[in-house]
Amino acid sequence: MTPVFPDDALPISGEVQFWRLDPDNWDSVLGAVRELGLDTIATYLSWRRHEPDPGTFDLSGRHGPELDVHRFLELCRQHELRVILKPGPWICAEERNGGFPDWIVDDDAMIALDWQRRPVSGYNPPFKHPMPSYASRSFRDHVEKWITAVWQDLLDYTGPDGPIVATQYDNEPSVGFQDSMYGFDYHPEAVESWRAQLGVPDAEPPTPRVHGRAEPTDLELSWQWWQRTYIRDYLTWLADVTSKSAPGLAGSVNLNTHPVRGWPQDGGVLVTGLPGTVVGEDHYFVPPLDGDDLTGMAIAAGQARLSGSPLIWAPEMQAGIWRSPGESVDYPDPTPHELEAWWGASLALGYQGFNWYMLADRDNWELAPIDPQGRITPVGEAARRLIRQLRAVGHLRSYRPEASRTIAWTDAARASAYRVRGTQAHPVAPWDDARAREDYGHAETQAHLAFESGHQFDLAPQGSELSPPSVRTTAPGCLVRVHRAPGGAALIWVVRWTPAALIATITVELDDAGHRLEPADGGEAIAVDRSADGVFCIPPSGSAVQLFVSLSTRAAVIPESARNRSRSRGDESD
Repeated sequence: MTPVFPDDALPISGEVQFWRLDPDNWDSVLGAVRELGLDTIATYLSWRRHEPDPGTFDLSGRHGPELDVHRFLELCRQHELRVILKPGPWICAEERNGGFPDWIVDDDAMIALDWQRRPVSGYNPPFKHPMPSYASRSFRDHVEKWITAVWQDLLDYTGPDGPIVATQYDNEPSVGFQDSMYGFDYHPEAVESWRAQLGVPDAEPPTPRVHGRAEPTDLELSWQWWQRTYIRDYLTWLADVTSKSAPGLAGSVNLNTHPVRGWPQDGGVLVTGLPGTVVGEDHYFVPPLDGDDLTGMAIAAGQARLSGSPLIWAPEMQAGIWRSPGESVDYPDPTPHELEAWWGASLALGYQGFNWYMLADRDNWELAPIDPQGRITPVGEAARRLIRQLRAVGHLRSYRPEASRTIAWTDAARASAYRVRGTQAHPVAPWDDARAREDYGHAETQAHLAFESGHQFDLAPQGSELSPPSVRTTAPGCLVRVHRAPGGAALIWVVRWTPAALIATITVELDDAGHRLEPADGGEAIAVDRSADGVFCIPPSGSAVQLFVSLSTRAAVIPESARNRSRSRGDESD
């Protein structure tokens, strides 16, 4: 299997849902993608649009020019753009039925059931709809026909010459965000699968309880662990179906945030079941951006490192804002600097890359970097600033964040909390029990305290004592982190995520920093404060993200741009 991104590539892409744009604007939109400095895009295919009735596959635009996948891929090839093509089967995407055809969601025999044997209604209003059971053989038969038809039709666009280089298996697979212990899946074929794993043919699945012991019973634990493998086995099956028609295509899986992070979708379980597949969490915030949002990002990055994913990558990184029909908007629009800080913080906290969602505006989405006509927006200018800095660094993936502590992150604590939590949309369940959430709550509290005190942290089954962070600042609304390359080179991230921090001079104390910091993409070096060794005063630059290289004695590798500037001034690179 080829990687989603080659080792020497910048692992950042952007979502362009061409089928929601005027086909006359495809070329200009793709030109704007290249102008931003990107070489990779991603796009979903909406099953319901390409197969409105069983067997009526249309990927060549017979039923409308916006459905001409072939023409779009040819344009991508002309613009030398790599493509991550995602045919679902479920895509979410502020799309009717999440992309499922009506004839799928109308078949009651395929629909997942909750603990009361009621049909599971997934996704968010106004797109809420019945969700098929991943275990339904009938559902899988229809999915296999759809996935096979897609890859057989588009096979000439895969392979070394692309432009299709990767795919994604389903989308945020949690039965339409029904991510609670009792929310899924009591469909007869799902229960049959659980009984087979348990080895008890007549066992009955657990139902909620309020009283009694706080910890899960053995039966409840078996159900929880089965829910993890239920998701894993469905995705493994999807990957097998894909590989039969498009062998060698790289794969990815995107996870959504749960009330108990990493359950029932667990990155480690999925990475083990899908070797070589990139597994990561999607990231969104409701403006204004705050410390809780960034702490959640830090936890997710820690989970991704713990999972063993070959790339620490976010398949969806918010760029703009969703706008659903009938939605009551009681929050402000995200600003360009706020979004820039969100992206920069993800990288500072340990992500190695991401897919901007969305890169181009379309129905039900606003404020993306590119408008529907292919013009770069103010958010796009923020994106271009960030890309310019990242490309100046070079070999970004060789740098790793320096962690100053490890937080205990155990299956036992998460399993206990998962038993009493509700769904993502309604996390407080009638059967809640504070005792069951105590250990998990403690881990989350430790993560918040670590973030607030400037500590970069990892997650592991065993925690560690706190050690002093290698970089310190007391500036509110400012995130500062140090990443190291194997040879010792230091990359310093300064992310200003509040309006006040954006215009402030930030004082940073950095261990082993040498006598100056070089901006990664050019500009004047910042000299150490003569009054205190290792203290730097960093003025605002107009950008929410500033990247510096520390030219210290440990810096064995520095960007060519910084090296050239030093030579031109006759400076030593120590």
